[in-house]
Amino acid sequence: MLNMLKLKVDLLIKGVRGNLKLLRHGGGGPVGGVSLKIKDFVVNAPYIQRFAKLSPYEVVRVNDKDKLLKNGKMIADVFLPKEPKYYKLHIDGIEMRKIVALDGINTLVTSVLRRCSHKRKCAFCSLERGKGYVEEKKPEQIAEVVRLAVEEDKSRSLVITTGTPSTPDKGALLIARVIKAVKEVVNVPIQVQIEPPEKLEFIDTLYYAGADAISLNVETFDLKIRHKVVPEKPSIEKYIKCLKYSSELFDKNVSSWILVGLGESFESVIEGSLKLCEIGVIPFIVPYRPNNGRRSCNSKYLMKIYARAAEIMKSYGIKPEGVAGCIKCQACSAISEAFKIIDNYQTEDL
Repeated sequence: MLNMLKLKVDLLIKGVRGNLKLLRHGGGGPVGGVSLKIKDFVVNAPYIQRFAKLSPYEVVRVNDKDKLLKNGKMIADVFLPKEPKYYKLHIDGIEMRKIVALDGINTLVTSVLRRCSHKRKCAFCSLERGKGYVEEKKPEQIAEVVRLAVEEDKSRSLVITTGTPSTPDKGALLIARVIKAVKEVVNVPIQVQIEPPEKLEFIDTLYYAGADAISLNVETFDLKIRHKVVPEKPSIEKYIKCLKYSSELFDKNVSSWILVGLGESFESVIEGSLKLCEIGVIPFIVPYRPNNGRRSCNSKYLMKIYARAAEIMKSYGIKPEGVAGCIKCQACSAISEAFKIIDNYQTEDL
């Protein structure tokens, strides 16, 4: 199991080569990657980035089966998700894949608004990058695509994100309308991801609309870089307040992304993970993925973070699992794999 953790971390950092096809081209979260299932874990590995072209890992087809090679040597069998059938369909003249995309192995993702009111953009954001995307999606469009997608594979869950509008709800009311439209036509678990609204009652709106899980993403706890990384996002204190309130509604299905590789200190990641665990929130730790250029951090650094964060989670009884979305998918993070093995290894062994 330790070798599987090291392999996943290495793939998250170094990426993979091969004749592969992207199933998602833009939107929220890490982009430009391909998803692979290797034994018991799923990983979304960088693929289009320059540094991925130099990766020691490559997926090749051998006797009608996909294999993962490292430096030319076969190390594992690989499952690659097929392009969904609904990708070939249109709604209102728009390709359905531009309304809802498939990420990981069975996670549907959509950004309701592909625009943001923040003048100074977050350093990692790709929401407004690319061409040909749908700037604002209608609830009924999302609902119909999700219905067809779940008909194909009933194991799928849905993540709904949005660019932040200038309204006090920060997009909660729009997402709530989408949730209601989806739940009217298909029973699918939904995770929402949103910036903390100005009033806590908007969290209630999401919950009572039918959201099953929520993630409010602090991104970084390092105050030395926070003003550069998320220049217009709310304070950490506001995030903690909204996360704590959310945990009273959503119970164990509350998480917050922490990005690694943006110049933060090791201590800030660990202290942030501790703060989240203290209020019953899952620290979802993900390596920052540049759109291009060099890798954001090295595998040894990330392994050390995962090991210490997993120890903290164990001590607070926080499990990195959920009913929907990123915390269920786990393709962009190795916190789940670290959590599973931490009892059997010393941190320094990792």
